[in-house]
Amino acid sequence: MPGSVMEAGEAKVPGGYSEMVFGLPRWTWIDRVRESMIASPYGRDSETSVGQRMFPVPLSAPYHPSMLDPRKWTSVTGYETLGTLCEGRCENHLLETAWALSGMWGTGAFPQLRSTKLWDGPKSKALLKQWIAWAKQYRRVLSSEFVTLAHGTVCWGRGPVNVSAGGPNEHGGGCTASGLDAILHRAPKAFYPDIRERGLAMVWNPTNASITTTILAPLYYAGIAKVKGYTAAVVSREGVEPGVRLPLGANDTVKLEVSLGARELTWFVVTEVAAASGVRAS
Repeated sequence: MPGSVMEAGEAKVPGGYSEMVFGLPRWTWIDRVRESMIASPYGRDSETSVGQRMFPVPLSAPYHPSMLDPRKWTSVTGYETLGTLCEGRCENHLLETAWALSGMWGTGAFPQLRSTKLWDGPKSKALLKQWIAWAKQYRRVLSSEFVTLAHGTVCWGRGPVNVSAGGPNEHGGGCTASGLDAILHRAPKAFYPDIRERGLAMVWNPTNASITTTILAPLYYAGIAKVKGYTAAVVSREGVEPGVRLPLGANDTVKLEVSLGARELTWFVVTEVAAASGVRAS
């Protein structure tokens, strides 16, 4: 990307974030960035295509490169250093890293890693490789537009939130976490004939309690609809084959059965029902 504008070769634009957010503690900016992606209080999630959006990720360096000592390549203390994911050791912050990367790649935005190191042990290296491979595998469907299915995280315009041990938002970052966050990417065959995925749903549980529920995923704009002759879709959790054949319900929806513990996440891949597919019946 030789230039600073799209006409000069750059493909991504800032996704609608506040620089000050990245000076907040890890979980605070992780949750606030995710909310701004799936339910922006400023409407940016509905105004800018997900394929264009980009968000910085202070992985092992502060948000601004100017906050680095060029002689030692180490961060200074103070402004915009609190939110670094790998502050200390990456090996000790695997969960935060997974949530930050899943929030970026899972919404189709692009994480711009600001780092002096990408990992500092076998677990953090494996985690980064896992999410990079996942983003590459589902790159095309993740670049498709999404609809927000559930919005349980609210960060903006809120008063003090109880994040004490055992409190309702123990695992939060100063945000109110009342339920699941979930989105559904939709990639109809007419626009995405080169891939088999017609949808990909991301689901996060930002609360400190286990949640078991059913989420309705509308597939009309994924090209799977009764008016097109479809009566079912194939859904596989985290891409595990064979998938499950689920019937289309009212408004061309399928039911996603979700069971997540505190600060757990998952995803579902949606494909068409093929003749003699051999998928399991629901």
